Amino acid sequence: MKVGIDTFGCNHGNSEAGLYLLSLAKYLKNDENVEFEFFGEEEDRYIFTHDNNFNFVPVYLPEKYNTPFWWHIVGFNTFCKIQKYDLVIIPAATKFIPLIPIVPAVAIVTDVISNSYKKETFIKRIFIKAGLKGAKLVIVPSKFIKKNLKALHINQKKIEVIHSGIDHSIFYARTEESGSYVEVSTFSIQKPYFICVSAISSPEKHHCELIQAYSHFRSANPDFKHKLVLTGNEGEYITEVQNAIAQSPFASDIIITGYIPHDEFPKLYSESDGFIFPSENESVGMAIIEAMATGIPVACSKSGALPEIAGESALFFDSQNISEIAEKLETIAKKNKKNINTSAEISWAKRFDWSKTSEELLGAIKKLMKK
Repeated sequence: MKVGIDTFGCNHGNSEAGLYLLSLAKYLKNDENVEFEFFGEEEDRYIFTHDNNFNFVPVYLPEKYNTPFWWHIVGFNTFCKIQKYDLVIIPAATKFIPLIPIVPAVAIVTDVISNSYKKETFIKRIFIKAGLKGAKLVIVPSKFIKKNLKALHINQKKIEVIHSGIDHSIFYARTEESGSYVEVSTFSIQKPYFICVSAISSPEKHHCELIQAYSHFRSANPDFKHKLVLTGNEGEYITEVQNAIAQSPFASDIIITGYIPHDEFPKLYSESDGFIFPSENESVGMAIIEAMATGIPVACSKSGALPEIAGESALFFDSQNISEIAEKLETIAKKNKKNINTSAEISWAKRFDWSKTSEELLGAIKKLMKK
């Protein structure tokens, strides 16, 4: 069975779908029954297949707006026929997907459809909805996304939940380093600190509420000198967050780092006193599992996919309740053993592994082809 994997829409490994595929590609393997082949922009050859033996077929398209989208509508089927694919995996299915694929298509949806879908043009929404309905199988990394897909009237029976994983060779409990500072990229962060890893992209991420809660925590607990470190891409909501920081009496202790390479997260997590994640409409939230695996306390919103992903080990709060978030910050700062069990967090995190994800995905593909 020859399986094509579409890299279009994965933003060269930098988007949510791209990180999913990049992680998955490390664990997929050819065997006597399955041969994987990647296709997409030439640049992706060195991103997704540089450290494995998968073949890569470049697709050369004119550099025009929406060319990849229309290629999936009018050129995708011909390409699949030429490459003799028996099945195609489409990781960025909410961006590019064929209308009526001539070979079985497995669509992977890693984002909340109500967020991404509504931003598209009317025509694109029609094609994406039809494409998802035409897929033989839809893979999602959380039950929350599966439920969310009901809005498009996608047959729930063909949606399968396969949780994403983390790399446990990178994210694990470490001995805290000596010294008062943590060095990452161009930043030197003074300990102790709380860490929040989330793109500053919308009000739903609730950075402003976290900043207010942090200010309440510091005012009520003058003996604690924790910094608040906000790490993630700076999006369209950055001005509002900067204004919220400026209004805080502890503005000098709130640090926005911008983008930090993913391989530096283990150090950021393990050297912090706790991980705080206030986003309320998260599709997966694997940063929570990464933080848990390093053995630090985790507090997060009790909405979206987070309760499903975090299990019973995290401290939950209403992301719009400032006092509640402040209470969780205080609990973590005091490291109340009755309310924090980091050994349980580490044990829970071990359930999420990319090798397991790849095995389940391969099993789903083989099951589909036997029908």
